[in-house]
Amino acid sequence: MPPLLAPLLCLALLPALAARGPRCSQPGETCLNGGKCEAANGTEACVCGGAFVGPRCQDPNPCLSTPCKNAGTCHVVDRGGVADYACSCPLGFSGPLCLTPLDNACLTNPCRNGGTCDLLTLMEYKCRCPPGWSGEGGPTARGVGRSRPVTSCPCNLRYLVGSRPRSVTRK
Repeated sequence: MPPLLAPLLCLALLPALAARGPRCSQPGETCLNGGKCEAANGTEACVCGGAFVGPRCQDPNPCLSTPCKNAGTCHVVDRGGVADYACSCPLGFSGPLCLTPLDNACLTNPCRNGGTCDLLTLMEYKCRCPPGWSGEGGPTARGVGRSRPVTSCPCNLRYLVGSRPRSVTRK
């Protein structure tokens, strides 16, 4: 091989070697904070416990502080070598921390008698009724020997004693 070609070949391979990341079995590249070095398919990587993230488990996990609200999901992201987070918001919420409610069918609290409103789409919902209540009803709901009027109430008294509560979808 010509003498000038060897340095050029090494320079050409440098990005590929750097892309493999640290070899955690090598001194000075070991996993930190209780991370475990695991090898697969000729590469090595640190597998971190939940409290730390990063190539060597060197950064505190930013999701441990549960920054995402309203049942948002926190994802660790790398921003230029710094561990950060991003939130995936559930239906009905937006914003960096899932704090901004979107206009949706549950904002009017359509589920009565302790029912919980679950969005199916922004305009459709499903009521989850508490024990003793059901999602179906007519002009009256009967329970334990008496009648109660039903007024646009997706969660009505159960018809049969001992029957299981059900959910109803309203549009």
